[in-house]
Amino acid sequence: MTQHTGHPADSKDSANAAQSADSAASAASADSAVVDALLERSHRLGADPRNTNYAGGNTSAKGTGTDPVTGGTVELVWVKGSGGDLGTLRAEGLAALRLDRLRALTGVYPGVEREDEMVAAFDYCLHGKGGAAPSIDTAMHGFVDLPTWTTSTPTPGSRWHAPRTARN
Repeated sequence: MTQHTGHPADSKDSANAAQSADSAASAASADSAVVDALLERSHRLGADPRNTNYAGGNTSAKGTGTDPVTGGTVELVWVKGSGGDLGTLRAEGLAALRLDRLRALTGVYPGVEREDEMVAAFDYCLHGKGGAAPSIDTAMHGFVDLPTWTTSTPTPGSRWHAPRTARN
């Protein structure tokens, strides 16, 4: 049993433990084979700095999970969370979002001049508690009609990096 001394670090540790437990529960109620394959793919890509820089790139996978309220099956997308590193990514570093809610955002999209405002709406699409904050690329991962999606942010000078040239 944990003893609390009233020190702020005690409540922070308890909150972090609760968040990890919530994340694990969310992942456990999900299609664990999909999450495991996503983590393995992320680690392969992130293991070589020539593929992507630290905290760069993004991976996602779609599958199903259990709605914690209704017990019904829901379609989900797991996306590497904002600022996470592909090479060391864990299930807690994924943002799990309901696809029905994410796709519904097209009905309230204010247009390209205000599209950055949509990132805050991703929080209303999250599935369960815990997990990582959704990245700015979350919508792309949800809307691409593929079961998995990977993007990389190559390090300058790597085999994948193609410098842009200015055009007049």
